[in-house]
Amino acid sequence: MRVATDGRPLVARSARALGVRVEGPHADIALDAADRLVPGRGGMSVTVDDPTLMPPARRPKWLGHGLSEDPLFRLETTGLGKDLTVRIDRGAHGLVEPAAPRPLEQFEGLLAATRERWRRIRPGEESE
Repeated sequence: MRVATDGRPLVARSARALGVRVEGPHADIALDAADRLVPGRGGMSVTVDDPTLMPPARRPKWLGHGLSEDPLFRLETTGLGKDLTVRIDRGAHGLVEPAAPRPLEQFEGLLAATRERWRRIRPGEESE
């Protein structure tokens, strides 16, 4: 994820930030008829457990076979709180989704509220 000036993850509607893409061919979410994000319909992409399984475009170069210059951050799922959940959709890929239907702005606020709990991982720390 990209880093804000305070060293924490940047909050933005981007695949490279703490947030989701909401428009275009690579949108991360699908809203229901009431313009809410519901569980099972998309969220913020994460790699679960093993950062070496990240897609090369998102994996830091120092982690091996990666292409990204962005730092690596980790968050234990207990740090998500009760309003967010992780749904594994394939292999080591998961989606941080709302635990219940929510308006997009509220979901984005919940993601942003986790910002202080993300820990930057540096070379040599990935297995800790």
